[in-house]
Amino acid sequence: MVKANKVKRNGNTFNQTIQGSEFIDDFKEWKKHCLSIDDSKLMLKNSTTLYDFLFNHVFNNIRVGSKNADRNGEGAREALEVIEGILEDKRGITENHVIVIKAMAETVLSHKNTTLDPKDILFTEYEEDEAGEKVKPIEVRGHYRTEKYAKKHGGESVPSEWLSGKNPPHMALFSEGESEWAKPKGLYYILKDAKADIEDTIIDYIYVYDLVAGKNDAKFLEEIAALERFMDKVVNDSKFWNNGGRLLVPKLRTALQSQTFDVNKGNKEQDAVRALTGAGKRGDKGSLVGKIEHFQIKRATSLPILSLVDNALKRKGTNKAPNGYRAWQGERKTGFDYRKTARELYPETYAEGKKPDKGKQRFRPDAKIISKMWQAHLWRD
Repeated sequence: MVKANKVKRNGNTFNQTIQGSEFIDDFKEWKKHCLSIDDSKLMLKNSTTLYDFLFNHVFNNIRVGSKNADRNGEGAREALEVIEGILEDKRGITENHVIVIKAMAETVLSHKNTTLDPKDILFTEYEEDEAGEKVKPIEVRGHYRTEKYAKKHGGESVPSEWLSGKNPPHMALFSEGESEWAKPKGLYYILKDAKADIEDTIIDYIYVYDLVAGKNDAKFLEEIAALERFMDKVVNDSKFWNNGGRLLVPKLRTALQSQTFDVNKGNKEQDAVRALTGAGKRGDKGSLVGKIEHFQIKRATSLPILSLVDNALKRKGTNKAPNGYRAWQGERKTGFDYRKTARELYPETYAEGKKPDKGKQRFRPDAKIISKMWQAHLWRD
């Protein structure tokens, strides 16, 4: 398995891995090998490498009268530019990349046995009469350094197979396995195998850095069974509550941010996490490819935490902390607070129409209080 591709997106970090595929590593190895093959190995005059030769084939060097006269920039260059662009794209591998990679594999294959195939690079030799005059043109394909050329200009001729459809640039593109000119295999087969493997991509971790109010974060999180189970434990665990029933939000936040939550592979949870993190909707061209396996929350504000706890209390069918006191929190005015008001707790003292008794009416009628021992419990952690 290749190393995870770290992707920054919507303020979050995604570890995107192509499961069971060596696409990225294969291409990098292929490129490195092609760059190591220089002009001397290719038996060329000009300084170049096999990679550069493929990149520049059919680009700004088309001879007048060539059948490729109107195809400048085509050939292997198309695929190489696309792959280089994908590898440099810090936004990760998207659905659109999968479409493009598939198209590039088909494009490279479509060049095989055509004038864009490097094995059919055309050169012309001439049959000569006894006086050395040219009498008949002879087409040569694959390389100019034939036996005739070597005899006339000196040096060695290329291996015969280079002139019969197996020259280095052709083999770099179409070797089914490792060869002298392609490691670990030809570019076409790297692309062909990658398309199927990319569809099995996983996003093994997402680090969520921006769990804030106002984004429906709690709504999406509650679709995740692992997080729901965590919150169900919170409402039964006294370490997250003080003696007076107050939720200890900082302590809960620390615990929440230390958890790794598993994500089921079904559409319900996948869609929820994608919406939460900005990975994009399944199938959208700009969305990240892959099944999301886990996520961690690295920073969370109070409101989504309070919403999650409140809903966990409702699932339990209670409005009380583990110790039996009414549950409440002091982080936000809009958060849950199930304490009784002074009017509810002391109905006789605060009866409607009753003349105020300053000795007994210590609270506003609608003030939330814990119990008659409120002073001892109100702020105890």
